[in-house]
Amino acid sequence: MLFSEQIFLTEPEALRIFEPLRKKYAECKVFVAGSDRKTFHPKVYVGLRGKSVKCLIGSANLTNGGMSTNEEISAFIQFNSRDRLFLELMKTFDEFELDERYQELDELVLKRYEANYTRAKKIRKKAEEELRRLDVKPFDLAKLGALFAKYKKSKDYSLVRQRGANRLQALKVQKQIIRLSEKRPLSNKSVRNFEGHLKDLISSRGGRHLWYSGDVHRRGLATLKEPQKMIDLFKLALEASKSTPAKAWEKLTPAAYQIDGVGINMLTEMLATYNPKRFAIFNGNTAGALKAIGIDTPASRTKKTFRPIQYESICNAIGAVRDRIGAADYSEADGFLNFVYFDLKKRSRPRG
Repeated sequence: MLFSEQIFLTEPEALRIFEPLRKKYAECKVFVAGSDRKTFHPKVYVGLRGKSVKCLIGSANLTNGGMSTNEEISAFIQFNSRDRLFLELMKTFDEFELDERYQELDELVLKRYEANYTRAKKIRKKAEEELRRLDVKPFDLAKLGALFAKYKKSKDYSLVRQRGANRLQALKVQKQIIRLSEKRPLSNKSVRNFEGHLKDLISSRGGRHLWYSGDVHRRGLATLKEPQKMIDLFKLALEASKSTPAKAWEKLTPAAYQIDGVGINMLTEMLATYNPKRFAIFNGNTAGALKAIGIDTPASRTKKTFRPIQYESICNAIGAVRDRIGAADYSEADGFLNFVYFDLKKRSRPRG
């Protein structure tokens, strides 16, 4: 008794092999699973001679690849026909046979199957051609080790301690900004203090540029127009930093939507400064580095379309890089990814 799936992977020739056997032996039955929401997926091959049963259960389809060239895992079991396993298998086959979904193979069913198999094969071939046109070249993750060795010899790596020191200074500045919220409304002095603190974080023009991201200042200075909202956002980010990346993002974005100049880069810098072991910095350089090593990032990176689960996924991906290179936290991993981004960008430039 043979059952075949109706997702058109079993080769028609494999079914046709059983045609003369089916005609010669009444006990030889072949069934094809009809279309259904469920996929017929078991791979069980049972041979019975007298009371001796030989059974192969595993991943291999009844295809040339499944039976010869693929890497498959199957278990070969020998037992007695009175054993419970054999009885359960026969019961299952009987239930399949009685189910209206399964059609017994004859020339009509086979012809219809061949036609659908041909159509499905064309669709699969077209999909494979489209994938080839994408020219997807998988990044050998073993190269990360070589890149990290190169990074450790670079000038960028010598700045790791400085980055850590700047992150601690940035944390002090962010706490100073939060303390400004103790008095409302803001005095002119508090507004000036806020402006100085923010420039310390995002700009080298009139500030210490303690956040490492190079492009935050381009849009971030627009937030100077909303000092009270920004102070409240820093306070909210401190509370959010006690949550998971997804929950933190969910808490932050409603307030962030209301402030011109706040983007994903700035929000992730805030969170990473409060808790560099839980939150990753995400910007164009990070996205470029991750893409270069074969990790997809969201095509749209605006705060209104960037979903909480996407930020969590980014943190998980960068966390995997952090663990692979043995970095202490996300801040160190960010330094490495920046190096990867500029190193690969430099190598991709045309010479001449």
